[in-house]
Amino acid sequence: MSSTKSTYEDLLTFVKYEMETSANYQPLIIRALLKSGGKMTALDLSKELMLGNDLEVGKYRSILMRYPKKTLMKRGIIQYDRKSKVFELLARSGEERMIEQIVECCDRELAKWRLAVQRTESSSLRYDLIDEAGGRCQACGALAHNSPLHIDHIVPKDLAKRGRVATADGQRIDVESRENLQVLCETCNCGKRASSRTDFRPSEERLLESLIATLGHAADLGYDVNSMTATAQGRFRSRDHLTAADGHSRVRTRAPTKKRTSGRESR
Repeated sequence: MSSTKSTYEDLLTFVKYEMETSANYQPLIIRALLKSGGKMTALDLSKELMLGNDLEVGKYRSILMRYPKKTLMKRGIIQYDRKSKVFELLARSGEERMIEQIVECCDRELAKWRLAVQRTESSSLRYDLIDEAGGRCQACGALAHNSPLHIDHIVPKDLAKRGRVATADGQRIDVESRENLQVLCETCNCGKRASSRTDFRPSEERLLESLIATLGHAADLGYDVNSMTATAQGRFRSRDHLTAADGHSRVRTRAPTKKRTSGRESR
């Protein structure tokens, strides 16, 4: 165990010269503890970490200003002053005991939401989705050891009506169903627009687009595309032979299962 930094001089030396940060956690914790007199609960420190992530805060501000703000203003529940940027509840009169009842109702709705989130983030489903993605972000390809991987809803939960959303092909599915989930790294998930419905999962069409773009770039650089294609096909066949010979399967990024009319599943 390292020596205790018992003075502010020791702490300053640590922060300036010794602290190694792959993320913003350490400086956030130290700063928060200093501002609070040296002690904070784990819960309060966790909140500081969340608020210190500008991408995360920006994401939820975008969600706030688009969906709940519009809905609650339309229903006459709140008002928003653009100049002061302050939200205000319009209900101001009534018996005090009604406040407790309203809060209890909100708590029940939050409990339902947490159960739904837990179902989505269950270890088995989370593992299966990340395994199918090859341990990579399906948007940028970042590996799990480089950036935490999140389970993202393709059609945002805020667009759900009675727990169901419409897919790109018009089907109505449960917002928490496997068909509405994809794997994104923390950076891509936090940077994703609140209204985005982009499906980053691999599909035949997306893979063809990537191949065409790659071949087009090669042609622009003056390479013989036909020769490159033949070489790639030969190497692909050799790879399959090697894989079959050593008895090991390669990690592949697979598209999520979709039911066909024949009853078969495609990936």
